[in-house]
Amino acid sequence: MKKTILLGMLLFVFSNIQAQFDSAVEALSSSIQNVQASKKEINQSADTTQPGVILVSIEEVSSKGKTTTKTYEFNAADIDHHTVKTITKKDVITVQLLTNQKQKLIKQTVNGEKTSYINKFVIYATDIDNGRDIVTKIKATIAPAKKLTEERLSLSDYTDRLNWLTENIGTVNGSKKEFVQSLEAQADYKGSVTLNRTINSGKSSKAYRYDFNLSTINPNNILFKVEGAFFNLSIETKRRNKTIKVSQDGIQKSYTNKIVLTCKNIEQARDIQKVLKEIIPLAEKEFKNSIKPISSLSQGIEKLNELVGTIESNETTITQRFEGNSIQTFDQENVTGKKTKHDIYNYNLIDLNKNKVNYTSKGKFIIITLSTKAKNKFIKYTSNDELKSYTDKFKVYFSKVEDAIIGQKILEKIIELSATANENSFTKVSKEAMSKELEEIIGEVVVGDKTYQQELSIKESGKVLEYKNTIVTKKSSKEKLYEVNLSDLKDKSVKMKTSGKNVTVVVKTIHFEKIIKYYENGTTKSYQNTIEIHATDIENARQIANLLKAVIE
Repeated sequence: MKKTILLGMLLFVFSNIQAQFDSAVEALSSSIQNVQASKKEINQSADTTQPGVILVSIEEVSSKGKTTTKTYEFNAADIDHHTVKTITKKDVITVQLLTNQKQKLIKQTVNGEKTSYINKFVIYATDIDNGRDIVTKIKATIAPAKKLTEERLSLSDYTDRLNWLTENIGTVNGSKKEFVQSLEAQADYKGSVTLNRTINSGKSSKAYRYDFNLSTINPNNILFKVEGAFFNLSIETKRRNKTIKVSQDGIQKSYTNKIVLTCKNIEQARDIQKVLKEIIPLAEKEFKNSIKPISSLSQGIEKLNELVGTIESNETTITQRFEGNSIQTFDQENVTGKKTKHDIYNYNLIDLNKNKVNYTSKGKFIIITLSTKAKNKFIKYTSNDELKSYTDKFKVYFSKVEDAIIGQKILEKIIELSATANENSFTKVSKEAMSKELEEIIGEVVVGDKTYQQELSIKESGKVLEYKNTIVTKKSSKEKLYEVNLSDLKDKSVKMKTSGKNVTVVVKTIHFEKIIKYYENGTTKSYQNTIEIHATDIENARQIANLLKAVIE
């Protein structure tokens, strides 16, 4: 009931403004007269075509009888109030009309055929008094035109605006080109739409399909764009992210950040622009409210696997799966034609950077790149069963921008949950017990053709650390032995480190002094300030690092 009353009041107000505008145009029309110049006769008229819009027709007949007819269609709201003035041109006085910011918003048609868009034109006056009268009456049309333009659409909510867009985006015909267009709402996600756009030109035809979410569009980058006789809207995504999925004649192309929509005229473009700007924040809210929050790691992993699963584009199929909880494996198989690439990434969620989980596009796919904190290369990477160098990032592929947006939220949440769960995961016990555990978890490590045979022991009632590392290759063997007082080691210097396929834990002396005894194959060598212990993987290194810190403390 309230909605009906409000609508009725709006219609009443709109009707009054329309009457003011019609009256102003009628007054302008009565002031515009035919003008006789020295070399031509000018016949003029003005009328209104739709709310806020004026059509001025100027017919010029030369002394030799040649007739040229030009029509100018414009919204009075677009005219710059301050530039409406009389200008004398030889034997005639004219009234200049110039658009705001010199935008090409005046539709000019010559002899009913050639159409273009311009930013100014002139109306002829019989004399200076007539010119001044026309100036006054043009200015009188501007204010009601602005009100009409602002209020001519009475749309109440997201659904109203979406329905309006689907009903009003359609086919546009020109003398040489036809644009067959339609906007369809998709049911899978709020804000998800498809723009179909077929361009027919002579014997050629190209069909485009654009899939995107209204919430990803930048409302400040929906701009008027003139292309010859056609008036378009140029529409861009936020941050110019290439998140609009494009297909041409049924074949997927690379994602883009921009689309063009051809409109029947300036007023339709203006209305579509207005409705798009209004619906974008509403689409954001609708889409955000439709996303169900997760409360556990297992729930998040399950939902992620639903989103990534199998991704297809033309000849490429990507199959992906997350497994585990805090310590995870991400399995990704990429099949293109006869070529298969099988990648496996092993990592701990606590090493990932929550603040750098962002979606973007790469060619024909939407991706999220997961990277480690401080670019530490803590991610184990295997490709086609071959161990590669440790890395600091990997990519997850998605088929839709909405999947990636939801995936981003889930990944941020599970990284946060993992960090919380890890806060109390390491429990300190007695130094004797921790020393014994440290000795037990350091052992043989094999990397490629090298074997590191390691022994670590805490001696002299927990005061001295002795570390022996025998490096064995096919051709040689080298024994390294380090001895140092635990009190000379700096607990805060203990760090995990990767280099190629190697994972190590590094510990340094206080003040970086060279006071560590070092022997090589039983021979005394120069004192050292660093010990580097090899680990089987990142988690083994994390255990070593945590225990070593605790023992040093």
